[in-house]
Amino acid sequence: MADDVATTFGAASEFRTRNYASEVIIAMPTLRELRADRLLTIRELAQQAGVAPSSIHLIETRRVTPQMTTLRRIASALGADPETVEEFRQAIEAAKEPHRQRGYTAPP
Repeated sequence: MADDVATTFGAASEFRTRNYASEVIIAMPTLRELRADRLLTIRELAQQAGVAPSSIHLIETRRVTPQMTTLRRIASALGADPETVEEFRQAIEAAKEPHRQRGYTAPP
């Protein structure tokens, strides 16, 4: 089909756009993609960010949602805007949601 297009631009730090029959999907780079683009190992990134290597691994495998301070440290070490990294954007969105406590009912 002439309308079916799949394009990936150079570096993972750039957004990728896919168009499948008029459906446009824009994917943000992942932490792993950005780290790989900068030719950093998990240990090297962790050292530059001042966090534990296990933290990087757990975030990349989506086993944990990073705290805001960790997120900022890693983004700074990568020279990336946190809003443009998939795992970080999800953490930021989660932080914006009101915290629910057991037995708490939000006012109407």
